[in-house]
Amino acid sequence: EEEEAQVSQDFAARNPVTQVDVHEGEKVAVLERFATGWWKVKTPGGSVGLVPKSVLVCCAGAAAAVPQKKQLAQPQAPQHAPRTPQKAQPQQHKAGAPGSPSSTRTARSGTVTQTKSQVLPVKFAAEALYDYEAGTSAEFSFQAGDQMNVIKDELPGGWWLARRDGQYGHVPGSFFTKVDPEVAALICRAKLQSSAGGRCQTLSLGGGDVLLTSVPPALGVRFGAQCTHLDLSFNHIVRVAHLERFTCLESLVLDNNELQSAHDFPELASLRALSLNNNHIADLGAFLDSVAGKLPRLSFLSLVKNPCCPLLTGDDAAYTLYRLRVLYRLRQVTHLDSLAVSQSERGEVVRRGDTLIIQPAPNAASLPVLYAAVALYDYVGTAEAQLSFQANDTFVVHQELDLGWLLASRTGQLGHVPAAYVRRVDA
Repeated sequence: EEEEAQVSQDFAARNPVTQVDVHEGEKVAVLERFATGWWKVKTPGGSVGLVPKSVLVCCAGAAAAVPQKKQLAQPQAPQHAPRTPQKAQPQQHKAGAPGSPSSTRTARSGTVTQTKSQVLPVKFAAEALYDYEAGTSAEFSFQAGDQMNVIKDELPGGWWLARRDGQYGHVPGSFFTKVDPEVAALICRAKLQSSAGGRCQTLSLGGGDVLLTSVPPALGVRFGAQCTHLDLSFNHIVRVAHLERFTCLESLVLDNNELQSAHDFPELASLRALSLNNNHIADLGAFLDSVAGKLPRLSFLSLVKNPCCPLLTGDDAAYTLYRLRVLYRLRQVTHLDSLAVSQSERGEVVRRGDTLIIQPAPNAASLPVLYAAVALYDYVGTAEAQLSFQANDTFVVHQELDLGWLLASRTGQLGHVPAAYVRRVDA
């Protein structure tokens, strides 16, 4: 027989993966108790999940209906107090998130018990992307940037068995990313360089034997609170998520990387200088939409040698228009591509106004046709403005753009393709 309890105060689930909302006054069925202070309940609406026992009052005569769940022998509860999750999880967690801890408890608890007296081999190291508060004693609590060794990564419900400080516990796999051992070693060797009497703290990583493809979360965890100048030039970075941990960053240099867009650029309230020279940013409008409002103190911006910047093409009119369009969206910028913004430029921005707004790309059917082309190689476009294609795919080319890009269409879809990947087909 199920035990019944009454909710003494509202509780809002802070972790939708394992917890459930309950409201003051309603009665819930208690399905399981855990020594960690959490109870598994079923709400009147049929939802099942964990709530803290402190918000529940057992109804009279039912106290002995559900036995206390015994504390699992392994692992022990983490020694530090877990931090409440601070951010909503990505959509991928909603689609493929681990199920309720109790829904896979039999298989997972058995695994933990068996591992107490032996050391299991490690499959890989992993780093937490988000904070997580354990709902049961079989789980680890952790914070973003924490690292642990993963023993098994194919448990029911998307859970992983991990080892930390000699203990074993379960973690939701979708909250982690695998750690490249070489990148981890690079971060361990990294050091801040002080200048200007200690006011400037500079971190430089790039151009060595180990090349980054993204900003490792551990980098922000270790240096984010102190670093004021970050230089990640000469890597292979394609995304900039996790920069938000650099809370006092004033200068960011990402020259000579593989960035296609800035769609995942975080808010950086202190950033004054941003250098993105020699990347692959082709859609100026999308770039400005991504960063406008996120960098309120930005005064220096450089986009030289990106497809969106016509500085080196010799087309003065195109470069003038480019500068005005940037300044229309980023009014606080005082230096663009290392050139100071003039008063006449600011006046022209005011005069032209909304005419400087970059309009969405036109429909392919409305554009003139220059010639047909066929793909020589496969290509995966990561920016919204680019087309992905395979060798031998055919295109209609509408315009030859700057720095080796073409505006082309395929099966009615319009976008940018690299000219070096295609060959013109004569009629």
